[in-house]
Amino acid sequence: MIRPIRIVLAVTVSGTLILTACGDSQTGNSTAIDAPNPETTSSTSAVASTTEPAAASATPPHGVLVYSWEDDPNDNEWVEYGTFDLATGEYTKFKTFYAPEGAELGGLSSKTDRHSSSPDWTKIVATMHVGSDTHAGWVDERGIFTDITAAVMRAPVGDFTSGIGHTGFGFDNSNHFYFLDTDGGKLMQVSLNNPSIASETGTILDGGDSPPHYVWMPNDNLWTPNSGPKPVGYDDMCRSINSVAWIDEYTFVEEDGETQLGVGDIRKNPCPVVGFSRPYERELLPEGTGYEIRPDVVLNPARDTVAFIGSAGPPRFSGLFTVPISGGSPTKTAVTEEMLQGYRLIGWN
Repeated sequence: MIRPIRIVLAVTVSGTLILTACGDSQTGNSTAIDAPNPETTSSTSAVASTTEPAAASATPPHGVLVYSWEDDPNDNEWVEYGTFDLATGEYTKFKTFYAPEGAELGGLSSKTDRHSSSPDWTKIVATMHVGSDTHAGWVDERGIFTDITAAVMRAPVGDFTSGIGHTGFGFDNSNHFYFLDTDGGKLMQVSLNNPSIASETGTILDGGDSPPHYVWMPNDNLWTPNSGPKPVGYDDMCRSINSVAWIDEYTFVEEDGETQLGVGDIRKNPCPVVGFSRPYERELLPEGTGYEIRPDVVLNPARDTVAFIGSAGPPRFSGLFTVPISGGSPTKTAVTEEMLQGYRLIGWN
């Protein structure tokens, strides 16, 4: 069956960019796009204009929030968010984003972190291939790509300046979207309220081993050199500071990739890297318990309990455990490692 598709066009009237919808050719009426799926994704895209923020989507169900990235032999790509109930093991799918033709989902910040999706869960970072160029933007719940590059370049859809290399990066908690201009490695920022105006953040990313020069803060905002003085204790030269689970403004939980969870304080250890020369303030798991821990650690909303994926026994159990921030013996949940195949932990609601 051929699905009716809603086409979004950019029209300029007296210098103002307006988005209009063209309807089904059979009826002449505007037709909302069917819910996309991996077999039928729309290649529709739109140039961003000055808009009001989208209405907030429903929040995820209670439980540990997970992410999965999927594709199929036909090169269809989609991202799914859901939650696992720790008491029952029940999985609830919360949100699915499907990539239009030519788009890749997920930001450079990390394909699996919370910043790939907007705070209201209505958008996911995306990069669109347009001829030999790449354009940064986002894909919404209808599978429509919003082209921030085209808006910033003041060009209508289909009329692009050659040699553009923009890549989606992430969303912060203050209504901003970030993308990377690969010509010089500049990280750029736009407001979701006025995405046609981009500003430099002062962060340079060359794709190599140079320091990141940005910090994802505990409040999910992004510190960059142009956003103000660097908070006390933060080290933007340290890559691992962007992968920890924050307890508060200064303390964090991190796994060592092997057998232990630890609490650190960036005022004493600005670069939270585990090692003999930089030990944790305290370790959470009892010595000699033999836990094998995967690099997935999240905190509950109260910030007093950690969830992590590990293995221990006898009897052997592999799956999701919880342990209080004060430390102690972990508690098994109903979520097994088999249930978690293909998922990454990114939060806890």
